[in-house]
Amino acid sequence: MIKMKLKIQSSLLLLFFTFCVTKAEIIGNKRDTINNDTISISRLDSADEFYSFDNNYRKPKKKKITGKASYYSDKYQRKKTASGEKYKRRKKTAAHRTLPFGTKVRVKNLANGKSVKVRINDRGPFVAGREIDLSKKAFSKIGNLKDGILNVEMTILN
Repeated sequence: MIKMKLKIQSSLLLLFFTFCVTKAEIIGNKRDTINNDTISISRLDSADEFYSFDNNYRKPKKKKITGKASYYSDKYQRKKTASGEKYKRRKKTAAHRTLPFGTKVRVKNLANGKSVKVRINDRGPFVAGREIDLSKKAFSKIGNLKDGILNVEMTILN
């Protein structure tokens, strides 16, 4: 009985490692053939050295994007963002789903014309219909915190 268990366990272990090696080979082959792009890590120019996968996070072809903006809740204060730095509500930062970390964006409130420059340091927003999440300070520079959501135009600066 014990020998049978050992045979089954070793067979399962062998299958698992075979699957892992095969999966790694498939990923490696795909990496070399997708549109002649390779998955590379590029360094972004900023005071903090953040990295982004080129194939996952690209700057859009349009320099201007319109959509809805919201702001972070205070409960995220000093919690780590996707870039690894801590969220600080008094800094002018933002979260975007696809822009690389370190990208500078001018966000303009379409209702009153006020604008603010922010740096992308997080991923989000994770609410349908929203384009960008602003830090509390950035949001308060262009609109009233009581509004919660603003119609904005984003201009990519770098």
